[in-house]
Amino acid sequence: MQQVKKQIDLSIIVPFYHGNQYMDSLMLCLQRNICEVPERSIEVILVNDSPNEHIEISKDYFERIDIRLLTHKINRGIHAARLTGLESARGKYIIFLDQDDELLEHALITQFQTIRDADMVCANAYVELPSKQRKILYPNLFVHQWVKWLWAYIYMGNRIISPGQVMLRKSSIPTFWRNEGYLLKKNGLDDFFLWILLLRSDSKIEINPSIVYSHRYTDANYSLNYNNMTQ
Repeated sequence: MQQVKKQIDLSIIVPFYHGNQYMDSLMLCLQRNICEVPERSIEVILVNDSPNEHIEISKDYFERIDIRLLTHKINRGIHAARLTGLESARGKYIIFLDQDDELLEHALITQFQTIRDADMVCANAYVELPSKQRKILYPNLFVHQWVKWLWAYIYMGNRIISPGQVMLRKSSIPTFWRNEGYLLKKNGLDDFFLWILLLRSDSKIEINPSIVYSHRYTDANYSLNYNNMTQ
C-alpha cells in the first residue's frame, strides 16, 4: 500500500550547485523566518545537483529546521532540481529559492498574509548591482502590477527577478511545467516559463508590496542572462 505524504503548510525548495559558501547565510535567513511563524509547518528541501560535492550544513540547523537533502546522481540543471524537490514536497505552498539569495525579515509572514485564495503572490525585492549597491525592483505599485500581465513578459522580458520572491500554491503549478519531457536545458529559463504558463491559465496573482527578498549579484547567476531568455 502506497504511503500518503502528510501535507504541511510550506515547502522551500533550494537547488544546490557547488554552493557551500552560501549555506550559512541561507540557513540563517531561513531559520529567522521560520521562527517568526511558529504556527506554520515548514520544510526545507535542498536538491544537490553537483553530486561530486556534499552539502555542508551545521548540525545545529537540523535541530531547528525540518531539512531534507536530495541528491541527483548526475548534474541535470536547475529546472530538473526544482522538479525533484517539488515531487518530494509535502507543502500546500511552494517557494523556489536560489542558494545564493536571501529571504529578508518578515518574508514568510507577509507572503502568508497576502496570498489568501490566490494561486501565487509576488513580493517586492532588492536587486544587487555589480557595484554591490541595491535597488528596489519595483519602484511603485504600477510597475509591480506588470507581473500580472502576459503582454509585459512577451514584450519586455521576465517581470520577476527570481522565484524566491514568489509563493505558489502547489496545486496551481501547471502540469506542463512539471513534465520532465519538457525540461528547459538553459538555466534561468524555467521560472520565466512557469510565469507565462500560469498567466495563460488565468491564475489569480496577488501583489505583496513588502520587500521580502534580496537577489545577490554573482558571476554565476543566470537569472539576468538575457541571451538565455531570448533563446
